[in-house]
This record gives sequence, structure tokens and C-alpha cells, in this order.
Amino acid sequence: MNLKPLLIVSALALSLSASGACEAAEPLTFSDFLDKTQAHYPRLKAQQLRAEEALAAEHAAVAGFFPRFKGISEWTRSNDPVYVFGTLLKQGAFTQGDFDVAKLNDPDARSNFAVGVEGQWTLFDAFDTISKVNASKHRAQSEKLNEEFAGAEVSLLAIEAFYRAVLEENLAALAEDIWAVSGKDIGEAESLSQKGLILGADYYAARVNMGAIERMKNRFARDARSSKILLNVLMGEDPLKEQVLSYEVEPAEASGQGLAAWLETAYGSRKDLEAAHSLVEAAKAESFKEKMSFLPKLQAIGRFEDDTRDWRGDRNHYLLGVKGEMDLFDPSYGARKDQAALKLKETIETKNALKDEIVRSLTEEYGRYETILADVPVTARMLEDVQKAAELTEKLYREGKKSVADLLEIRRIYLESAVQAFETRFYTQTGRSRLLFLSGTLDRAQAEDIGRGLKKK
Repeated sequence: MNLKPLLIVSALALSLSASGACEAAEPLTFSDFLDKTQAHYPRLKAQQLRAEEALAAEHAAVAGFFPRFKGISEWTRSNDPVYVFGTLLKQGAFTQGDFDVAKLNDPDARSNFAVGVEGQWTLFDAFDTISKVNASKHRAQSEKLNEEFAGAEVSLLAIEAFYRAVLEENLAALAEDIWAVSGKDIGEAESLSQKGLILGADYYAARVNMGAIERMKNRFARDARSSKILLNVLMGEDPLKEQVLSYEVEPAEASGQGLAAWLETAYGSRKDLEAAHSLVEAAKAESFKEKMSFLPKLQAIGRFEDDTRDWRGDRNHYLLGVKGEMDLFDPSYGARKDQAALKLKETIETKNALKDEIVRSLTEEYGRYETILADVPVTARMLEDVQKAAELTEKLYREGKKSVADLLEIRRIYLESAVQAFETRFYTQTGRSRLLFLSGTLDRAQAEDIGRGLKKK
């Protein structure tokens, strides 16, 4: 049996498999993740569509300034005396004999084909069109600003999700290492305990600490898997696709801005606050429109028509004029005016509520951020101290001066301290990104700058 073709096929399959594995193992970069999240996020897409819809509504409102023309074509037939008399005149077919009283009172049925163009042009509509244009313009601007704000929200979500995934993976790897080393020591201690060389109480106390370490390892492994699934969901990819994150989280530097500066920046930069202001302006335009709706309305009208009976002869006519209308009594006027005024008050209060929410959220986030920054050197010092303590305890354990329970306890404390240190670094970066978002200054450049807090392994 010739095995050469089979070996070639197998080698090719292994090559392709290895190639696919290498491709799957390519580390996911923060910039790529940010791009894919911005491109996929459904809520951002929905807001983009709302912005386009509002722009189309603005164009529709502007069209009210222009004249409207429509083509007309109709066929009619009747023996109504008035209709027949008028149709004969329209067709230029009226004769002396048509004055006969019998014909006038009981004419034969007559047909008419009419083809023409009809036009209307609003000269003055009590500020209705201009108010609609202003209102739609402000609404379109509001939706566009909300689109920018939604983009910043997606950036914040991406930053926190990516940093969280890196954090969980680092914690999972550290817990796995500590658990593996501790497992060897527990195995040795079990053998010594059975031989009566160490106290059983020390052995079982060590097992308790080992269990705590294992529980943390399991939790971090679970959280690492979940955080990677979230990354895939945010990018619109297969949730179970394997992602490689080769980063460590570095602590962010202090912003140097006080709370007053953050608030001042927010008042001038928050896109949702600008959007709320645009809605107030739109409501003002709507309120003005309803107030002015009692004024007269003027409209220019025109019509060109060709009338014929049998298409062998025709007669052209035109009509030009100006039409005026004014409501002498409109029972809905007061209600419409009050409704628009109340809507304006509502949008103003909504904007004020948003300003209060900005103050509250920025104040709370700034307080957390300042506390986290103060905790960075503390947790770093604690981690350094407990690492030295763990090294010394292990040395003393090897010399028989410390029990295995002491060794496992210090390793558990080391893992807990590492969690605090890693999480503190994480919160400095995400806290800074939240401050930028809440102040309205989290754009793509700022997001990329925050991404530099990820150090490649």
C-alpha cells in the first residue's frame, strides 16, 4: 500500500490546522476591539438611524417654502344641465342652438376629458412653515448630538470591558500559579502528616487556606471566560471564539483637575446636554407656531387645463389667484397653545434634571477616583510587603521554623493583596475614562490614550 499520498494529505491538514490555530491565537488589540465595537453596537446604529430620520424630517419641512405642482387628468360624463352648459363653454363647442330652453332644461349627456397642471404656493401661513423648519432643525441637531454621545458611551463600554477582561485573565493566571505551587506543598504535607512528622492541625488548616485559594482560582477562571465572551458579543462575533489578551494593567496618573474644573468642562462639552438644549429650542418653535396659528393664511393658486370631448379639438384655460383663510372661531386654539407651552416647560425641566444628574454623577465619580488614586501606592506597598513575607515564610518553612498552615495562609493573603492591587490599577483607568465620559470629553483620541495604560507582556 502506497502511504505517500496519505502522508502528504495529513501533512497539509496539519499545516492548515496549525495555520488556523496561529491565526486564532493572534492577540486582540485594544484599537481593533474599539473599532469593531463602534461598528457593531446596535444601540449606536439605532441612534445613527434616528439622526438620519430627523435630518430627513428637516428636509421635508424646508420643502414647505417651495411651490407644489401636480398634474391632473380626469374624465367626466353627465346630463346635469349646469354641467353640460359649462362643459360646452369649456370645450368651445357652445352654439346658438344650445340656448334652446328645451336643451337647457334637458340636455343630452356630454363627456369631457381634462388634462392640466395645478400649482399652489404658500405666501404666508402664520409662521407655520418657518416654525416647523426651526423645530425640525433643532431636533435633527439634537439627534446628531445624541449620536455623538452614544459613540462616547460605546467607547466607555469598550474601555471597561477590555480592561475587565485583561484584569480577570491576569488574576486567573496568578491564582492558577499560586494554586499549583500550594498544591505541591499540600501533597508534601499530607505525606509528612501520615508519617506523624507534622501536626495534623497544621495540615488541615493548610487545606482550608488551599480551599480558599482554589475557590478564588475557580472564580477568576469563570470571570475570565465570561469577560471574553462579552468582548465577542460587543464585537458581533461568535461568543465562544477564543481571544488572547497579552496585557497587564498599569495605573493611571492623576488628572490634575479639581471637581469644579470637571463640572465646568461638562457644562460646555456634554453632547446630551447640548441635545437637551436643542430640544428646548425645538419646543420654543412649536410653542410660537401654535400662538401664531390664529393669523390669516395666504396662498397663491394657479391652474392650466385643456378640455376636450373627443381629442379632435381642445380648448385651453387658466386660472390665477390668491386665496386667503382665517379662522374666525377655532375651539382647539387655546388647548393647542397650552399644550405646546406645557411641552416647552417639560423640556426645560428635563434639561435641568440632566444638569443635576451630571453634577451628582461627576461628584460621586470624582470622589471614587480620588480615593482610588490614594489607594494605588498603599496596595502596591501591601503587595510588595506580602510578597517578601511569602518568600521569607517559605524559606522558614523549608527550614522547619514555620508550619505549612503558615505558608498557605501567607500565600492566600498574597493572592488577596494582589487582587486588591490589580483592581486598584483597573479602577484608576476606568475611573479616569468615566470622568472623561461624564465631562463630555471622551473621544477617540482620549480612548486611545487610555488604551496606553495596557502594558504588553
